[in-house]
Amino acid sequence: MKTTTTKYIKKNIDLCQLEVVNNKLQLGEVKSSTFIRIPESDINLSFITDLVQNRFQDYIPLDDGIILVDNRAVPFPDDEGTRDAEFWKTSARRVGAVLQSDLQTMRQY
Repeated sequence: MKTTTTKYIKKNIDLCQLEVVNNKLQLGEVKSSTFIRIPESDINLSFITDLVQNRFQDYIPLDDGIILVDNRAVPFPDDEGTRDAEFWKTSARRVGAVLQSDLQTMRQY
């Protein structure tokens, strides 16, 4: 009988503050960092967000959550692009996690 081996993607995620530089929102100071292992069979934004939220639970208030964003603090959409393993394998792509409340507050500026 042939056994299947699950392949994983390793990705570094930074839990960041947000800051405004030249009137543009971007990732700021890193509060914490972690590596996650994403099973290639389970690539979707909700699953990955849950993995990251569990890793950073000590930094997240009970009534808050996190959102995964790019360098410019733009949330990643849950679409075909983010469900593709290549999206997460790209080492040059920085993935930040920010508090939902911080993103809502900072978007007002």
